[in-house]
Amino acid sequence: MAIHSLERRSDPRVVCGLLASSVLKRLGHPGKDEDFAVFLRNLIRLLELYRFGTFSEHKHRGILQRGPLGANKSSDSFSSEAMSAVKDALEQAHKEVFGDQSSEYVANYLTGIFESLETGQHVEPDDLELARRFLEVLNVRIQAQIR
Repeated sequence: MAIHSLERRSDPRVVCGLLASSVLKRLGHPGKDEDFAVFLRNLIRLLELYRFGTFSEHKHRGILQRGPLGANKSSDSFSSEAMSAVKDALEQAHKEVFGDQSSEYVANYLTGIFESLETGQHVEPDDLELARRFLEVLNVRIQAQIR
């Protein structure tokens, strides 16, 4: 079992890479997998952030990690570099796989595929291949940012 520090696992670059690589590993393998559904749902949320351009640098902390009310710590924010890396990786995957299509089109298209996979519905092979290519490019780009 791997042990990760809380800070590293909370890095948006690491989370994005985990989502992309985890979904990639499971694409094309039918069957109910609760982990796969969670990964898909979170990937859909990431696509919505991309679609609307609503990335935030605020880091939410668990209730047990909170200090006294009103205490403001500088570690409550991710670096803008980390958030920019995720956004850039999404943009690069978008451009490489979908060309000049809008971010709204890309997010809607991929969300439809991921929702179908999540509910066990049939996905056309061509659609599945586009989703795979997008995730592969995203994974490569984000892994380059982590190292």
